[in-house]
Amino acid sequence: MLHPDAAGRGYNWAGGFNVPGAFGVDGVVDALPTLSSIDLDRGYAVDINASRHIVGYSRNADLQDRPTLWREVHANEWTASEMMVLDGYSSGQAQGMNEASDAVGYSFDSALGRQPTVWLADEAWQPYALPALEGGGAAEARDINAARQVVGWADTADGKRHAVLWEYDGQSWTIRDLMADDSIGESRAVKLNDAGEIVGRHWVDGNIHHSDAWYWTVDGNSVNLEAHRCSFRRGGAEGWTLIAARDIAEDGTICGHGTAPGEEPWSAWVLRLDTCVGNVDGADCVDFEDLIYLLNHWGPECSPSRVQSR
Repeated sequence: MLHPDAAGRGYNWAGGFNVPGAFGVDGVVDALPTLSSIDLDRGYAVDINASRHIVGYSRNADLQDRPTLWREVHANEWTASEMMVLDGYSSGQAQGMNEASDAVGYSFDSALGRQPTVWLADEAWQPYALPALEGGGAAEARDINAARQVVGWADTADGKRHAVLWEYDGQSWTIRDLMADDSIGESRAVKLNDAGEIVGRHWVDGNIHHSDAWYWTVDGNSVNLEAHRCSFRRGGAEGWTLIAARDIAEDGTICGHGTAPGEEPWSAWVLRLDTCVGNVDGADCVDFEDLIYLLNHWGPECSPSRVQSR
């Protein structure tokens, strides 16, 4: 989810490596340490929470990319801790974290492939494997919320990539295909908030660069943000192409990238979920049922303006 502090990467031109960094609201940029003993070695800082815990990955002494947890021990002084990958795997990355400092990502090995992995803070960040789709192959976990709901993607039995949701009952994890009814498209979920709102992208014909920004809920709703523009309040919306949604805040604000009118890709956008004026029955689209709802509720106690403000 979106957070006022930020974590990311810089670039070390001398060594040619990406260098993890933390960017505070005070304007201070800190270079984060890596797991190896090499100064300014390669690493990515990917997510940060209110406790200023950061997850991502960096190279260890064996020059393997390993999931990494950074913690601020004093002001602008950080430590890097390696989070172990699953047994038999050689490398991995952490991709997301919640406010409890639970983390998700994947473990990787050239022979075993990519296995979605969760590290729970109250279990000392020991790695646990998340299930794949039945008959599927690779998968990756991208984000986790306060309820320990996890989103990401997983390959289906026929080789398609689908957005998925993992849920935890306190003992085991289950997986759900968020696009189970989609027989031709592919999708990827990347972020969710504590309300269970999920964002990512959807594409067809194997061309991820011609995707549409997408929105799901854990209840099973699915909305193409590009196709349902009336559901959003966005200044200067005409002519935009929303390619991918990247993050969602607790108030429903979504950010992502796309193509702006007359601009080169990729342009950044931000929008907020809003009810369409014509969508008076609260469903996912404007249709004949909205007219029926309006007629059924017409009267002195329910003017059109009151219906539209629902």
